[in-house]
Amino acid sequence: MAASLIRLHFHDCFVQGCDASILLDETPSFQSEKTAFPNVNSVRGYDVIEAAKRDVERVCPGVVSCSDILTLAARDASAYVGGPSWTVRLGRRDSTTASWAQANMQLPSPFAGLDALISSFDRKGLNERDMVALSGSHTLGQAQCFLFRARINSNRTDIDAGFASTRRRRCPQTGGDANLAPLDLVTPNSFDNNYFRNLIQRKGLLQSDQDLFSGGSTDSIVSEYSRNPRLFASDFASAMIKMAFCPPPNLAFLFLTNSPLHFAPFSDRFFVAASSRHHYNIYIHVDPLVKIPQPDNVFRGRIIPSRRTQRSSSKLTSVLDNPANTYFALPLPSIISTISFSIWEKIAINFST
Repeated sequence: MAASLIRLHFHDCFVQGCDASILLDETPSFQSEKTAFPNVNSVRGYDVIEAAKRDVERVCPGVVSCSDILTLAARDASAYVGGPSWTVRLGRRDSTTASWAQANMQLPSPFAGLDALISSFDRKGLNERDMVALSGSHTLGQAQCFLFRARINSNRTDIDAGFASTRRRRCPQTGGDANLAPLDLVTPNSFDNNYFRNLIQRKGLLQSDQDLFSGGSTDSIVSEYSRNPRLFASDFASAMIKMAFCPPPNLAFLFLTNSPLHFAPFSDRFFVAASSRHHYNIYIHVDPLVKIPQPDNVFRGRIIPSRRTQRSSSKLTSVLDNPANTYFALPLPSIISTISFSIWEKIAINFST
């Protein structure tokens, strides 16, 4: 189940951001993401999240989102099987709609080549190192025969002959589409770096896995992780934190600035109120759908209150605290000085496409 919960979180975040839209059943107004090709008869763990949500609602009704539960479950699943743990920033809001079409288009294909994979992750603000680290979750879990049949029956030079022969025993040329094989044949139930050693030995089960070590730009990262399990674990945790803030496109606040903001590294995402009474994490990203005369000066961002947030009588703080206020405009420099905001590292702009 650990692999399923990590994968469930990943498949949620890559479609509309980490908003729990993957949990929504079909309605007359939209088709469920559960029935999209990458998810149907494949993604599992819905019942675990639903059970966790029921338990949380009994203790703290109407507060904790399903998207936060998904994120926490992925973290705990990793730790349970010997993988890393990390601090999860909470405050996500759940979507009320899903996108079957986006699930089919945006989730990386197991047949994709390296360039397509890099582009897919880049659209979510994830770089090549993030991509390789996240792919390392395939140290756990299984794949269905139809996803790797072509690879084990090909004349490609990037697959070990003995490995292909072993896999063909449970995956014939015809039939057996749903037969399962472990993504990591050696330690299939442990979170370790053996996945990367497999790639170097040409024993990647999926073509998209093996393409990470195929003479391309990610070879050196695979080699690093194969030698250094601590580095892999650390980078995996960092990439999971980063992925957990893939921006939902329609949950945003509008900020007006008097001058263009400087770009900063993707990881430097937040500015925080200096006072503990006004402690906020505010996430900002460019929304390309905003059509204005000076696009460099207008940004949409999503506010995520930190766990230390306290309400006050301040008018601005009340606006920020009120979830009913979906959009508002701020002249950013003057507001920062008015309520003593300080810059934490840098203000980051994440392009959302």
